[in-house]
Amino acid sequence: MNPIHNIKAILFDFGGTLDTDGVHWSEKFWEAYTSAGIPVDKSEYEKAFIEAGDHLVSVIIQPHFGFKDTLAAQIELQLRYLESNHNLPPVEHYKYKNAILEYSYKEASKTLEKSNQIISKLAQDYLLGVVSNFYGNMDTVLKEFHLIEYFQIVIDSARVGVRKPSPDIFRLAIHQLRVPAGNTVVVGDSYDRDIVPAKQCGCITVWLEGRSWKKEEGGKQADYAIHSLKELDTLIHNITL
Repeated sequence: MNPIHNIKAILFDFGGTLDTDGVHWSEKFWEAYTSAGIPVDKSEYEKAFIEAGDHLVSVIIQPHFGFKDTLAAQIELQLRYLESNHNLPPVEHYKYKNAILEYSYKEASKTLEKSNQIISKLAQDYLLGVVSNFYGNMDTVLKEFHLIEYFQIVIDSARVGVRKPSPDIFRLAIHQLRVPAGNTVVVGDSYDRDIVPAKQCGCITVWLEGRSWKKEEGGKQADYAIHSLKELDTLIHNITL
Protein backbone atom coordinates (compact mmCIF):
# COMPACT_ATOMS: atom_id res chain seq x y z
CA MET A 1 0.00 0.00 0.00
CA ASN A 2 1.32 3.44 -0.95
CA PRO A 3 2.02 5.95 1.83
CA ILE A 4 -0.30 8.97 1.91
CA HIS A 5 1.13 12.46 1.43
CA ASN A 6 -0.21 15.96 1.95
CA ILE A 7 0.70 17.15 -1.53
CA LYS A 8 0.44 20.87 -2.17
CA ALA A 9 2.72 21.44 -5.18
CA ILE A 10 4.10 19.62 -8.23
CA LEU A 11 7.31 20.57 -10.07
CA PHE A 12 7.85 19.36 -13.64
CA ASP A 13 10.92 18.97 -15.78
CA PHE A 14 10.33 20.19 -19.34
CA GLY A 15 12.74 18.63 -21.86
CA GLY A 16 12.14 14.89 -22.08
CA THR A 17 9.13 15.17 -19.78
CA LEU A 18 6.44 17.61 -20.86
CA ASP A 19 7.56 17.77 -24.50
CA THR A 20 8.29 14.07 -25.23
CA ASP A 21 6.59 12.13 -22.41
CA GLY A 22 9.73 10.34 -21.27
CA VAL A 23 11.54 9.89 -24.57
CA HIS A 24 15.03 11.40 -24.42
CA TRP A 25 15.61 14.05 -27.08
CA SER A 26 18.53 12.08 -28.48
CA GLU A 27 16.02 9.39 -29.41
CA LYS A 28 13.43 11.84 -30.74
CA PHE A 29 15.98 13.47 -33.04
CA TRP A 30 17.19 10.04 -34.18
CA GLU A 31 13.60 9.16 -35.09
CA ALA A 32 13.58 12.28 -37.29
CA TYR A 33 16.90 11.36 -38.91
CA THR A 34 15.58 7.89 -39.66
CA SER A 35 12.24 9.18 -40.96
CA ALA A 36 14.06 11.53 -43.34
CA GLY A 37 16.38 8.77 -44.54
CA ILE A 38 19.51 10.70 -43.57
CA PRO A 39 22.56 8.51 -44.28
CA VAL A 40 24.48 8.63 -41.00
CA ASP A 41 25.39 5.99 -38.43
CA LYS A 42 23.72 6.32 -35.06
CA SER A 43 27.08 6.31 -33.29
CA GLU A 44 28.19 9.34 -35.32
CA TYR A 45 24.84 11.03 -34.78
CA GLU A 46 25.15 10.57 -31.01
CA LYS A 47 28.52 12.34 -31.07
CA ALA A 48 26.86 15.21 -32.94
CA PHE A 49 24.03 15.32 -30.41
CA ILE A 50 26.48 15.62 -27.53
CA GLU A 51 28.56 18.24 -29.34
CA ALA A 52 25.49 20.34 -30.13
CA GLY A 53 24.27 20.13 -26.54
CA ASP A 54 27.62 21.31 -25.24
CA HIS A 55 27.52 24.42 -27.43
CA LEU A 56 23.83 25.27 -27.22
CA VAL A 57 24.06 28.06 -24.65
CA SER A 58 22.16 31.27 -24.13
CA VAL A 59 24.61 33.02 -26.47
CA ILE A 60 22.94 31.11 -29.31
CA ILE A 61 19.40 30.85 -27.95
CA GLN A 62 17.78 34.24 -27.35
CA PRO A 63 14.93 34.90 -24.86
CA HIS A 64 12.45 35.51 -27.69
CA PHE A 65 13.18 32.18 -29.42
CA GLY A 66 10.19 29.89 -29.68
CA PHE A 67 10.35 26.11 -29.50
CA LYS A 68 10.89 25.65 -33.23
CA ASP A 69 13.75 28.17 -33.18
CA THR A 70 15.32 26.24 -30.30
CA LEU A 71 15.07 22.93 -32.13
CA ALA A 72 16.44 24.53 -35.30
CA ALA A 73 19.52 25.76 -33.43
CA GLN A 74 20.18 22.28 -32.07
CA ILE A 75 19.76 20.63 -35.47
CA GLU A 76 22.00 23.24 -37.13
CA LEU A 77 24.84 22.43 -34.71
CA GLN A 78 24.35 18.67 -35.17
CA LEU A 79 24.55 18.92 -38.94
CA ARG A 80 27.58 21.21 -38.86
CA TYR A 81 29.38 18.66 -36.71
CA LEU A 82 28.47 15.77 -39.01
CA GLU A 83 29.52 17.75 -42.09
CA SER A 84 32.82 18.87 -40.57
CA ASN A 85 33.64 15.24 -39.80
CA HIS A 86 32.70 14.16 -43.34
CA ASN A 87 29.70 12.12 -42.19
CA LEU A 88 27.28 14.08 -44.36
CA PRO A 89 27.61 16.05 -47.61
CA PRO A 90 27.07 19.81 -47.00
CA VAL A 91 25.12 20.11 -50.25
CA GLU A 92 22.07 18.51 -48.58
CA HIS A 93 22.28 20.67 -45.42
CA TYR A 94 19.03 22.63 -45.74
CA LYS A 95 17.06 19.69 -47.04
CA TYR A 96 18.11 17.58 -44.06
CA LYS A 97 17.65 20.39 -41.57
CA ASN A 98 14.10 21.13 -42.67
CA ALA A 99 13.13 17.45 -42.64
CA ILE A 100 14.47 16.89 -39.12
CA LEU A 101 12.95 20.13 -37.86
CA GLU A 102 9.46 19.56 -39.23
CA TYR A 103 9.30 16.00 -37.89
CA SER A 104 10.64 16.93 -34.44
CA TYR A 105 8.44 19.98 -33.98
CA LYS A 106 5.30 18.16 -35.10
CA GLU A 107 5.93 15.25 -32.73
CA ALA A 108 6.72 17.47 -29.75
CA SER A 109 3.72 19.71 -30.43
CA LYS A 110 1.38 16.73 -30.28
CA THR A 111 2.89 15.62 -26.98
CA LEU A 112 2.71 19.13 -25.51
CA GLU A 113 -0.97 19.30 -26.42
CA LYS A 114 -1.54 16.14 -24.38
CA SER A 115 0.60 17.52 -21.55
CA ASN A 116 -1.54 20.66 -21.55
CA GLN A 117 -4.63 18.57 -20.79
CA ILE A 118 -2.86 16.83 -17.89
CA ILE A 119 -1.41 20.06 -16.49
CA SER A 120 -4.66 22.00 -16.71
CA LYS A 121 -6.42 19.35 -14.65
CA LEU A 122 -3.72 19.20 -11.96
CA ALA A 123 -3.65 23.01 -11.77
CA GLN A 124 -7.16 22.94 -10.31
CA ASP A 125 -5.87 21.35 -7.09
CA TYR A 126 -2.11 22.02 -6.81
CA LEU A 127 0.49 24.73 -7.17
CA LEU A 128 2.59 23.92 -10.24
CA GLY A 129 6.07 24.83 -11.43
CA VAL A 130 8.68 24.03 -14.07
CA VAL A 131 12.32 23.35 -13.21
CA SER A 132 14.36 22.93 -16.39
CA ASN A 133 17.88 23.00 -17.71
CA PHE A 134 16.98 25.40 -20.49
CA TYR A 135 18.40 28.31 -22.47
CA GLY A 136 16.78 31.47 -21.12
CA ASN A 137 13.61 31.17 -23.22
CA MET A 138 11.53 28.74 -21.15
CA ASP A 139 8.81 31.35 -20.56
CA THR A 140 8.53 31.99 -24.30
CA VAL A 141 8.14 28.28 -25.07
CA LEU A 142 5.53 27.76 -22.34
CA LYS A 143 3.53 30.74 -23.66
CA GLU A 144 3.72 29.29 -27.18
CA PHE A 145 1.94 26.13 -26.05
CA HIS A 146 -0.48 27.90 -23.69
CA LEU A 147 1.05 26.32 -20.60
CA ILE A 148 2.46 29.37 -18.82
CA GLU A 149 -0.85 30.24 -17.14
CA TYR A 150 -0.83 26.98 -15.18
CA PHE A 151 2.56 27.49 -13.54
CA GLN A 152 3.15 29.64 -10.48
CA ILE A 153 6.92 29.51 -11.03
CA VAL A 154 9.28 28.80 -13.93
CA ILE A 155 12.91 28.04 -13.08
CA ASP A 156 15.08 28.26 -16.20
CA SER A 157 18.69 27.26 -15.48
CA ALA A 158 20.13 29.85 -17.87
CA ARG A 159 18.34 32.60 -15.99
CA VAL A 160 19.03 31.51 -12.42
CA GLY A 161 22.64 30.42 -12.93
CA VAL A 162 22.35 26.92 -11.53
CA ARG A 163 21.70 23.65 -13.36
CA LYS A 164 20.58 20.16 -12.52
CA PRO A 165 21.85 17.92 -11.03
CA SER A 166 22.56 20.56 -8.38
CA PRO A 167 19.87 20.29 -5.70
CA ASP A 168 20.08 24.08 -5.35
CA ILE A 169 17.83 24.54 -8.37
CA PHE A 170 15.09 22.57 -6.61
CA ARG A 171 15.69 24.42 -3.34
CA LEU A 172 15.15 27.66 -5.25
CA ALA A 173 11.85 26.37 -6.66
CA ILE A 174 10.65 25.24 -3.23
CA HIS A 175 11.59 28.61 -1.76
CA GLN A 176 9.69 30.50 -4.46
CA LEU A 177 6.60 28.32 -4.08
CA ARG A 178 6.72 28.66 -0.28
CA VAL A 179 5.71 25.04 0.10
CA PRO A 180 7.73 22.56 2.22
CA ALA A 181 9.76 20.00 0.28
CA GLY A 182 7.85 17.19 1.95
CA ASN A 183 4.63 18.50 0.40
CA THR A 184 6.15 18.90 -3.07
CA VAL A 185 6.24 16.32 -5.87
CA VAL A 186 8.99 16.43 -8.50
CA VAL A 187 8.30 14.75 -11.87
CA GLY A 188 11.12 14.16 -14.35
CA ASP A 189 12.50 11.72 -16.89
CA SER A 190 16.15 11.83 -15.75
CA TYR A 191 16.94 9.75 -12.69
CA ASP A 192 20.32 11.41 -12.16
CA ARG A 193 19.30 15.00 -12.87
CA ASP A 194 15.74 15.07 -11.56
CA ILE A 195 15.13 12.32 -9.03
CA VAL A 196 18.42 12.21 -7.12
CA PRO A 197 18.75 15.97 -6.43
CA ALA A 198 15.03 16.38 -5.69
CA LYS A 199 15.24 13.53 -3.22
CA GLN A 200 18.23 15.21 -1.57
CA CYS A 201 15.98 18.21 -0.97
CA GLY A 202 13.33 16.04 0.69
CA CYS A 203 10.78 16.15 -2.14
CA ILE A 204 8.44 13.33 -3.15
CA THR A 205 9.80 12.02 -6.46
CA VAL A 206 8.07 10.53 -9.50
CA TRP A 207 10.40 9.13 -12.14
CA LEU A 208 9.03 9.21 -15.68
CA GLU A 209 10.85 6.08 -16.77
CA GLY A 210 10.72 6.30 -20.54
CA ARG A 211 13.10 5.67 -23.42
CA SER A 212 16.62 7.01 -23.04
CA TRP A 213 19.70 6.76 -25.21
CA LYS A 214 21.56 5.20 -22.32
CA LYS A 215 20.20 3.09 -19.54
CA GLU A 216 19.97 4.96 -16.27
CA GLU A 217 20.64 2.63 -13.39
CA GLY A 218 18.24 4.02 -10.90
CA GLY A 219 14.89 3.63 -9.28
CA LYS A 220 16.02 2.93 -5.75
CA GLN A 221 15.66 6.54 -4.62
CA ALA A 222 12.53 7.33 -6.61
CA ASP A 223 9.38 7.19 -4.51
CA TYR A 224 7.27 6.29 -7.52
CA ALA A 225 7.75 5.48 -11.21
CA ILE A 226 5.43 5.96 -14.17
CA HIS A 227 5.87 5.24 -17.87
CA SER A 228 3.69 8.05 -19.22
CA LEU A 229 2.44 11.38 -17.89
CA LYS A 230 -1.12 10.16 -18.40
CA GLU A 231 -0.53 7.92 -15.36
CA LEU A 232 0.31 10.88 -13.12
CA ASP A 233 -3.17 12.10 -12.23
CA THR A 234 -4.22 8.67 -10.94
CA LEU A 235 -0.97 8.26 -9.02
CA ILE A 236 -1.31 11.67 -7.35
CA HIS A 237 -4.92 10.92 -6.45
CA ASN A 238 -3.94 7.59 -4.86
CA ILE A 239 -1.15 9.01 -2.69
CA THR A 240 -2.78 12.28 -1.59
CA LEU A 241 -4.65 12.94 1.64
